[in-house]
Amino acid sequence: MFASLALVVFVVVAVTVWQRSSRRGRLQWLSKLSLPGQWTSSDGSRIEFAGGLDHGDYEWRRAGATERGSWRYTGHILTFTPSEGASHRFDVRLYDAGKISLTPKQGSALLLEKRSSNVVPLFRGGE
Repeated sequence: MFASLALVVFVVVAVTVWQRSSRRGRLQWLSKLSLPGQWTSSDGSRIEFAGGLDHGDYEWRRAGATERGSWRYTGHILTFTPSEGASHRFDVRLYDAGKISLTPKQGSALLLEKRSSNVVPLFRGGE
């Protein structure tokens, strides 16, 4: 009886430790990726991510069109869900701080660079 109880306690502790370290690693990865902000590509398109480290709203300007909606990052997949239309899924690769690529299932990768800014957004109460 005591041995089975000790085994259950050991398994619960091991799972809890693994889950916390996994969550901590994910947060470190998301901080390194640092999606919120403005990203530009060499073809002139621009994506602005707002929100948290793994989800929020976006605005994508490309080829004379602007698309707005919400985004979510899960695993290594970035999903854009526009206000109108079907969702887009991209595989994300981090090359260096501030340099990523978005690769759709079919098609070529879009290389993006984060625009640096010294402007710090301030929190406004009530919004």
